Amino acid sequence: MTASVITYTAMWGQEVDVTPPVIMRRCPRGYPRLAFRGELAHDRDRHEILWRRQQTAPGRGPQLTGRVHSYRQRRAMDDLLCHVDAVSALGGHLLRGGPERTGDRPLFLLSCTEVREGHITAVPPVCYRCAPRVAGARHRQRRPYTAVLVDEVRPWGVSGLLHDPVSVPLRPTTASLVPVGYRSAHARWVVAHQALVSLHGITPVRPRLRNAAA
Repeated sequence: MTASVITYTAMWGQEVDVTPPVIMRRCPRGYPRLAFRGELAHDRDRHEILWRRQQTAPGRGPQLTGRVHSYRQRRAMDDLLCHVDAVSALGGHLLRGGPERTGDRPLFLLSCTEVREGHITAVPPVCYRCAPRVAGARHRQRRPYTAVLVDEVRPWGVSGLLHDPVSVPLRPTTASLVPVGYRSAHARWVVAHQALVSLHGITPVRPRLRNAAA
């Protein structure tokens, strides 16, 4: 996300956190995990991870640069939506250096100079219409990035507040978000803020900085 591009996943000033206190409760399989009193079905994802609650009020208040709305980020990752305008991010990308076929592969613009197989990210992809704007904004701001087309995007885990299961009352081990894999023993003790995916079949590319078809 860049300061000059308003994005779908951006967090706005009035989208405050309303996460209730956590408790310990046994799940249907019998082991203890974090829970909310009065827990709702949408409080957990399909991996049974507990998610923060946050008000939804896009466009109300200032856009908070560098912060994302948890539900919209999670939806963009689950459905491979463009993190700028929430349309499908699959295919259609215009690249520099020839008419390379992109197929239905999503494009990711990542804030790093090197991306290796299995790279883990919290940044959803971008569609072919928005990629030139986002890449152009980063180029003008001299912010390094790497653009990659990806054959396969796999759910990896979440970034969230990891809690100490022996503390009374239950409290986070740190104020910082911690990456936790779905298969980790820590997964039942985290309140998720962002979805994480791993990228496979990576092809580095150079997106056009201006979309002539727009």
